[in-house]
Amino acid sequence: MRGILLGLVLLLARPWASAATAEDWISVAARPGVEVKCLLTQERDARPTRVLLLFPGGGGKVRLESAPGGQVNFLVRARALLTGPDIASAVVDLPSDQPEAISDGFRTGPVHAADVAAVMDALKVRIPTAEAIYLVGTSRGTLSALNAGRRLADRTQGIVLTAAVWRDGLDAKEFQGLTVPVLLVHHRDDACKASPYYRARWTSEKFKLTLVTVEGGAHAVTDPCEPGSPHGFWGKEAETAEQILRWVRGEPVREKI
Repeated sequence: MRGILLGLVLLLARPWASAATAEDWISVAARPGVEVKCLLTQERDARPTRVLLLFPGGGGKVRLESAPGGQVNFLVRARALLTGPDIASAVVDLPSDQPEAISDGFRTGPVHAADVAAVMDALKVRIPTAEAIYLVGTSRGTLSALNAGRRLADRTQGIVLTAAVWRDGLDAKEFQGLTVPVLLVHHRDDACKASPYYRARWTSEKFKLTLVTVEGGAHAVTDPCEPGSPHGFWGKEAETAEQILRWVRGEPVREKI
């Protein structure tokens, strides 16, 4: 009985985990004296050919359980949904020299990109069947994904920006000359002031990028810029993850879900 109760507790802490999913924390020596951990999620006995690096929003700290009055970050919450027989996901946590949060300046700088490169190297060793790496960010995590994608273009097969931040965040010049394919995923009703839908639409049209527009979902349970709202694809996790996986596999995606 005690084992059953423990299993129920773990499932509650990991709402999208299943018996078919295996998870491991991997510690990467990114810089002298600095480690970066990532939470690797994959189907048991799978041989992934693609790995998704997931960058949470906010300060970037990986939290597996809801904070008081909040919810788990979208990419952390949906990490098991972003896996398959051919795809593994790895949520990138903070570097050990910045254990509580990273700034936007760090997210957009060369040191952060170098840390990501070290994580890529470690995952290539851990998953020798992996042939492609995709960078997936949500909210302020889109700064990390685009920065690393630009600086590591020769090692990145695609960038996915979900609920991207535009005000004091991403700028049009960052898409100019970008050689890595980009997918934009945005909720039409995203009410976060830093993440208006119209900017995602404008960017997709200007730079000819694929845009998946998300509609509907569950009633918001947090503030507009927090995960339990349209900004975090609340109630639309499975459908949103499905379109990301289709794009990564080179399959057609739906313009509206």
